[in-house]
Amino acid sequence: MTHVFLSYSSKDRTVSRVITLLEGHGFNVFWDQDVPPGVDWDSWIRQRLVDARCALVLWSQHSIKSSNVRHEATIAQKARKLISVLLDPLEAEEFPMGLYSEQAVRLINWSGDDSDEGWQKIRKEIVDRLTPHVPPWLQRAIHSFEADVKAERTVRRAESRAREMEKKLASGAEAALDVERDRDRALDEVADLKARLGESGKAQRELEARITDLQRSLQEAESECQALSQKLGETSSARATATLPRSKLKPSTTKMGRVLDHDQTAGPLGKNALRSLRLETGIRAGVLGEEMLLVAQAFAGGAI
Repeated sequence: MTHVFLSYSSKDRTVSRVITLLEGHGFNVFWDQDVPPGVDWDSWIRQRLVDARCALVLWSQHSIKSSNVRHEATIAQKARKLISVLLDPLEAEEFPMGLYSEQAVRLINWSGDDSDEGWQKIRKEIVDRLTPHVPPWLQRAIHSFEADVKAERTVRRAESRAREMEKKLASGAEAALDVERDRDRALDEVADLKARLGESGKAQRELEARITDLQRSLQEAESECQALSQKLGETSSARATATLPRSKLKPSTTKMGRVLDHDQTAGPLGKNALRSLRLETGIRAGVLGEEMLLVAQAFAGGAI
């Protein structure tokens, strides 16, 4: 059974796209104008129109001038099968008598898009013509049901997008929490470093104070060593005059001097005491030097 009888001008390029879409949607389309041999053209066309459920007439600047198209449209109108489509803007006087009053679907500047609003109206009109036995109230119910189905699909798509958005928001919130945790860890590390720097500064100040004490002790030891050296020089001079009577020697006024004077008069025991004094002084100076070296190394390690 023929669903759609297509009346057109072969000069219109849009025709091939219309045929492709109609057949793609499962409609059986009659569009071949070749009449079988030995068959009257008028009778053959009339029979095709009788067999078709509807007649789709494509009005254009070319088809409006075709006597065949005008004749087919007139027959389709009388059979109440006519569906008029405007491919070009046309004036009322260009249409055959009585055909301009037919409500035409506008496909002017149509790009061939299947989702075009005008094309969707044509599809709906064809479907309605294919089910003429359905009462109008039932057709309205079917259209209402289809509208509800479309609305339900729209709601489901919206809900799906909402769920995806919620997932993205949850993911973003988790990422924000991760960033906040990283920031807290960084702040804790900064606080720990500040505390360590404070402790290091305190230790540095203590080391500096210890170095100052050691330097002072070392200076005192050096002063004592210098005094001892000076006293030893005086002792050497005293040995040179050892032949003088003891009563002519000037007695020393310092403790160190008295010790050396006693050393000169005490013989071997006095000399041993002198050597002990020298050794003790050298040991003290060495110990102070080593301690200052250790403190300096510790200070350098703390600074690093």
